[in-house]
Amino acid sequence: MIIGIGGLGRIVLQVLRALSSARLIAVGISESARQLARELGADDVLAGGPDLVAEVRERTKGGAHVVLDFVGEAGVEQQGWQMLRSGDHPIAAFGGCGSPSGAHPARKPSVKRKDLSQRSFLPMKSQPD
Repeated sequence: MIIGIGGLGRIVLQVLRALSSARLIAVGISESARQLARELGADDVLAGGPDLVAEVRERTKGGAHVVLDFVGEAGVEQQGWQMLRSGDHPIAAFGGCGSPSGAHPARKPSVKRKDLSQRSFLPMKSQPD
């Protein structure tokens, strides 16, 4: 599950498609991003919205094994936690690129699960100092 098909999400989608036969689901808010995700090899492409968690859990028959978030907003992070499959040691990576000013604070996980391996990315400034 790749949330956010901007620059980083596109790169990750291409790398995962080249290295893995895993089923890749991409989530993007714009039609152009979703179309590009299809062209880059996503197996399923979703638009997001209030029913996203239920749709992901239905399509994956219980939830995603891995959620990679390249949006970095709290509401999206919460959806990401809810999309994860229970058990089987799922993996979550939440991050995004932060705001253009670089003022986006690093967040601590707001949900703790014993079956979860979490990798956090520190927000990056989009422009060098």
